[in-house]
Amino acid sequence: MRKALALLVLLGSTACVSRPVIPILDRSLIASGVMDHHRLTNDLFHVNDFWMRVTPDTEFHRWLSQGIDRHVSISLTTTPERYGDSSNVRILTGTLIHNTSIDASLILHVLYVQDPQTRALSPVTFETVDQHTAAKWDNFDNGEVSVVIRVG
Repeated sequence: MRKALALLVLLGSTACVSRPVIPILDRSLIASGVMDHHRLTNDLFHVNDFWMRVTPDTEFHRWLSQGIDRHVSISLTTTPERYGDSSNVRILTGTLIHNTSIDASLILHVLYVQDPQTRALSPVTFETVDQHTAAKWDNFDNGEVSVVIRVG
């Protein structure tokens, strides 16, 4: 009985230790796994059932290509500053637009990212047929959000 009480006190005291609080809507893991590159097109990458369409011959496309056959995690967040500056992380921030394709099973999310120097908008398209994955984007729709892609 004393051991159980001591364990309960120990667990209670560790629960009181200050930890950073992360809001539930702050981030959402979208995909995690080994990234593959579609062999027939140069602009498609995928992690499991989650696809990214990225314009070829761009800085981001070259960086993303380094993640082929490596573990990649993709998250959405409203607080990108906590990810810092790292060579294995890219943060794309822009306005997220949700849409469905003509084939109602394919759900598209387009992130319009503005180049800070030229002010030009360039779209990065994310596609999935998985309803559960698509639902993770709903809280961020039509607003500014950051997609965080971590390689390794």
